[in-house]
Amino acid sequence: MHDVFISHSHKDKQIADAICHHFEQEKIKCWIAPRDITPGADWAVSIARAIPESKILLLIFSTHSNISKQVLREVQLAVSNNLIIIPIRIEDIQPTDGMLYYLSTVHWIDILNEKIENQINAITDTVSNILISGEKQIKERKLILEPASKSKRRMKWQWIILPTLIILTGLLLFVFKDSIFSSKADITNKTDQPVNTSVKDPSISDSDGQITNANVEERNTTPEPYYEIAMITEKAFDLDKSFVFYTWEGILDYAKENNKTYKYYEPISENTDSFNYQIDLAIQNGAKIVIAPSVQFEQALYSAQKKYPNTSFILIDGIPNDGNYQNGEPSYDIAGNCYSILFAEEQAGFLAGYAAVKDGYKNLGFIGGMKVPAVKRFGYGFIAGAEYASASMDIEGVEIKYSYIGSFEESTETQSLADSWYSTGTEVIFAAAGDAGYSVIASAENNNAKVIGVDTDQSIISETVITSAKKELSLAVNRALDNYFNGNFEGGISDTLSISDDFIGLPIENSRFKTFSKEAYLIIYNTLKLNEEGILDNIPTEETVSSAIELSSNRIEVLLYD
Repeated sequence: MHDVFISHSHKDKQIADAICHHFEQEKIKCWIAPRDITPGADWAVSIARAIPESKILLLIFSTHSNISKQVLREVQLAVSNNLIIIPIRIEDIQPTDGMLYYLSTVHWIDILNEKIENQINAITDTVSNILISGEKQIKERKLILEPASKSKRRMKWQWIILPTLIILTGLLLFVFKDSIFSSKADITNKTDQPVNTSVKDPSISDSDGQITNANVEERNTTPEPYYEIAMITEKAFDLDKSFVFYTWEGILDYAKENNKTYKYYEPISENTDSFNYQIDLAIQNGAKIVIAPSVQFEQALYSAQKKYPNTSFILIDGIPNDGNYQNGEPSYDIAGNCYSILFAEEQAGFLAGYAAVKDGYKNLGFIGGMKVPAVKRFGYGFIAGAEYASASMDIEGVEIKYSYIGSFEESTETQSLADSWYSTGTEVIFAAAGDAGYSVIASAENNNAKVIGVDTDQSIISETVITSAKKELSLAVNRALDNYFNGNFEGGISDTLSISDDFIGLPIENSRFKTFSKEAYLIIYNTLKLNEEGILDNIPTEETVSSAIELSSNRIEVLLYD
């Protein structure tokens, strides 16, 4: 049994860890992820078992946890198991509808303008008092207690009233059945739930009531609800996670600053049909521009850009194609209403590999997710950066273990792979693997080792993250939206954003290097940015190298684990 389950976004890990440490000094037993998840154990199962074994759920309530599906599931599970819930509000924001449903009657503790150190004793005292007294959380609603005799009399009346209400409801349904069922489809289309576009919809006035290319786009002028900017997500995605979160953050920043409406759409499965279904719904709800933040949407946008020529699309990290690899390469097509954003990942990988070797690490690892161009560019650049640093230091004997795991999902297999590398001498692993990177981080925490994050600044996730090969996703999305709404949309092209315009880099201010300094970083950064001695031109990509093994040299040994 635990006293307290600490629910938090990984972005608030430092605050959660501080509270946990203080609680345990006061003999309050805590359960907190990822610390208390056994290596190799299933993450979801571990949490599902820990919550019922706790007495209190302490929620670190912030912008990040407020939109985290994982945190919401933890709150739901705590409610269903009758735990006392104590939200600690660290930001002045309103709960989402989902959070509000569970927390509207709970007493909050606000530390909005205070450092956690100034409030932690009061929080600890509150938790201690609740544990000692065994009292449930304070409910702000009134509970009406009735004498048993009155309750029994009321029960007798219920047997008369309930059947009468049922009969009256049936009569009303019969009388008004036509108007009720004729408006049913229109009501459905005004919710967040997916609509069945194969069913006739009286709210759309074409000849047979079907949703078609023309009449869906026509609804862009007068839809209700009306969301101008749409993002299509991955299945059961979590805004708490890095890549999608920062894409969404770019949308939020632009929309709020420019008074635009926005919404994200979450498919029920990860396939092209499901993605297209959500695109249909987004456009039906008024989307003028649809953003797809992943290579997984290439096939969906390949068809959607043609189906909806009057709607604009932004695809991040991919190029629309038909997905037919039978004859080698698929058929690529970027229509005039689609803008493809790519990044020069090899440059970010180069900086990460260079910094790691300069910081004294010689036993490196690279774990990539799917073997797609962006991931390969990260890996090849990483090797090239390590090679460049070794040459500048005139050292040999740098080893890089290298593998693609074929997935972007967290798994025990990925954690076991990282465990095996760390246990055989690997000091730091560059994890360019999406959510699978969390499995590498869990392994690093268990092995007292280091990780290099990817895409965004992941230093807040764990102290094992020494730096991250970063793309400026929010900035890229914000710029693309600004171009669109100002009539400068760059449709029909694939634009590779690079270090030349500061879209690539390392979050040096939050990095945890031992000796590699900010000054040293700025030197190599500007060397790349200015392409001195043609350094950018010599970084390998998937177009110049067919396998990482080709990058082995007398200074660098690449060991493939495919």
